Amino acid sequence: MLDIIKILLLILNKKQKLVFFIALIIIFFSLVLETFGIGMILPIINVLVTGNRNINIDLIDKYIASFTLKEAFFIYLIIFFIFFFLYSLLFLYFFIHFIF
Repeated sequence: MLDIIKILLLILNKKQKLVFFIALIIIFFSLVLETFGIGMILPIINVLVTGNRNINIDLIDKYIASFTLKEAFFIYLIIFFIFFFLYSLLFLYFFIHFIF
């Protein structure tokens, strides 16, 4: 794998290398956002099925404990859509800026 990257860096000019590294950074951030987005599905399902607002993360549990079940569901849903929206914006930026 590292050999392929070394060969690729030898072939690319300076501008293409910059675009390559920016693309790697954007892909890493999109990976993190997608992971958080997928991770938010379980708390949403947990609230819907069991009615339990706790997800065993102390910081979040302390904050969510003051809300009703319906409010907690909407908070998890809003967080999920925020991650999905940021993820979509990141890919849209990448495709518009680097592909076209």
